[in-house]
Amino acid sequence: MGTAGYYILYGINWVITLLPLRILYLFSDILFLSLYYFPSYRRKIVAKNLAKSFPKKSAAEIAQIERKFYRHLADLFIET
Repeated sequence: MGTAGYYILYGINWVITLLPLRILYLFSDILFLSLYYFPSYRRKIVAKNLAKSFPKKSAAEIAQIERKFYRHLADLFIET
């Protein structure tokens, strides 16, 4: 299974590298939705750290920064 799995993942990765950036960023948007809303990956920790880092910001501004962080995280994952 090791060799077969390697070639399957290699083939999938090769096909993904041929896709234009617009399609990849569409995947990034889908990944953002899954990271931010569904399992909420470390959302409480991120919100707590942002509140400590920006004590003068309002809750709405911190929520906006948090959304931007998760969108950037999804972009970095897809670009890598």
